[in-house]
Amino acid sequence: MKKMLNFVAAFLLILHCSAIVAADSHSERIRFIYFNDFHSQNLPLKQDEVASSSPLVGGAATLAAYIDLFKQNFDSHVFVIDAGDDYQGSPICEITKGFSQVKILNVIMPDIMTIGNHEFDYGRDGINILIENAKFPIVTTNILDKIRETYVGEKHLIRKFGNIRIGFIGLISNSMPKLTQEENLEGYTFLNTHLAARATIEEIRDQVDLIVVVSHCGDVADISLARKVEDIDIIIGGHSHKTLFKPLIKNNTIICQAGYKGKYVGILDILVDVESKKITKYQTWLEDTFVDNVQPNPLVKHIVDSLENSIGDKFTTVIGHLETPWVRGRREESNIGNWIADAIREYEGTDVSIQNRNGIRKDQAGGDIAVKDIWEIMPFANKLVSFELTGSEIKAMLEKNVAAGTDFMLFSGLRYEWNTRAKPGERIQNISISGRPLQVNTSYTICTNDYLVNPNKFSDAFGLSRAGRTFEYSEQTIREILVEKVKAEKTIQSTTDGRIKIIR
Repeated sequence: MKKMLNFVAAFLLILHCSAIVAADSHSERIRFIYFNDFHSQNLPLKQDEVASSSPLVGGAATLAAYIDLFKQNFDSHVFVIDAGDDYQGSPICEITKGFSQVKILNVIMPDIMTIGNHEFDYGRDGINILIENAKFPIVTTNILDKIRETYVGEKHLIRKFGNIRIGFIGLISNSMPKLTQEENLEGYTFLNTHLAARATIEEIRDQVDLIVVVSHCGDVADISLARKVEDIDIIIGGHSHKTLFKPLIKNNTIICQAGYKGKYVGILDILVDVESKKITKYQTWLEDTFVDNVQPNPLVKHIVDSLENSIGDKFTTVIGHLETPWVRGRREESNIGNWIADAIREYEGTDVSIQNRNGIRKDQAGGDIAVKDIWEIMPFANKLVSFELTGSEIKAMLEKNVAAGTDFMLFSGLRYEWNTRAKPGERIQNISISGRPLQVNTSYTICTNDYLVNPNKFSDAFGLSRAGRTFEYSEQTIREILVEKVKAEKTIQSTTDGRIKIIR
């Protein structure tokens, strides 16, 4: 019965793959297949990471199979787009500094890739591995390599689809200095996205009919770009992990994004009039990459299996058992945030510990915990750092923490109430540390990860000046500390305990 259901699902998928936008003799049909923020999710994962019955999706071989299928079942022009952040998220990517992902991409062969912020997490080594080994075009319109005195990739790309010429530009976020460690960006200059896009569009305007931006800036920044920079027809985006089942339309620009980790592959079919050179029709959708509905790409599967085998069983070793699923939540206390914060405060012995929510990269279903799970939850090689804050600085930091658009901080050793009805400056109430009321003139010891205290990030993270502070760094990475914590506890039942109380 299961085989029959899989056959039916596959048949319906093939029907979906075929052209929806009908062609005529005066038009060109073009299909864009896109993905973003794959984060080295080379193996399939549950669509809902904590639901035991959730179907498997994604994995590199499955993603490649869906791309193949959507290419094969379209009888006109096809162009595959990778909007960046293929690096960071798995042990094999960390160990190879991204080379594992380049090997996989050299089989998938996107027609264009733009670089994401996490491609810089391994510094110049990781960027060089990508640029020197990629067999596909990489376009970085606003990233300059000061050492090589050139763009990191190509400045732009022009391709002809029948009678239609399309110019492609690639952009990375204006927030780059805050998105990775300072030393990872040495030797690179990041140009303003709006200025770089506007200048490049002006440069190639007479050579192309349409402009497509491949953006690793996030959907909010993409909307701003579409509103403020003229002549952009399409933005294929990434960075914010936004699952856009329907495109955003701003200033006549079609904005698309396909979630993250290869859970979906995005399709945008357009019909372009050959005389007016305008898009007259379009259709876009996201396809769930269900593992059971396709045969994995055999070459990609072989590469993934070989890579996983190369690191042995160290990462698959079970080190503990999770009684309750770890769920990150959004802007609220979470059981996994509490557990991590408790673990690092216990290790460092400070009054307070801080863990940023965006640094926790996946939820975890109940059941066995392997070393690999901890590496996927905490893929960054961050180390602990300790410093001091006064009570008044802690209150200011908490006010910053609850402001809209911030990377929400989770704590151990500290409790507070967040009154969402109060005005800014008065939203944080009843702060206590180690069970005692906060003293504004007392200095407290704090520990957190070294990413949050780097010179470009500290003020953004905490709303405080970094000047004049003393920082002490640990030798072990945080994920090593967490692995040892799981081994010591063996059975973990994580809960929330009201340390962040939200009054709505």
